[in-house]
Amino acid sequence: MPQGLQVWDAAGNLVLDTNQRLRRVIGRINTGTSAGSYTYTGGYSGVFFAAVLSSSAGIPAVTVSGSTISWDFTRVDGSTLSIGAQNAAIIFGSY
Repeated sequence: MPQGLQVWDAAGNLVLDTNQRLRRVIGRINTGTSAGSYTYTGGYSGVFFAAVLSSSAGIPAVTVSGSTISWDFTRVDGSTLSIGAQNAAIIFGSY
């Protein structure tokens, strides 16, 4: 039988179950307004992830390969963003 913590909200929905995978945020980086990359050299377990924290237009496309996060401000068709590049925060971690 699984053991752990389970939390439900007022409507009876399960909102946390420690028997499932939980994300662990390891760090945060800022992109600036040009393409770039960052390699995390610390240890982690599980799957490495990155997510952009911004609600504005002009944020970069982000990819993850191993523990390297890359970002680019060009569109898939090779054109540049019409609104211009905007600095964005990226959080990264593992789950």
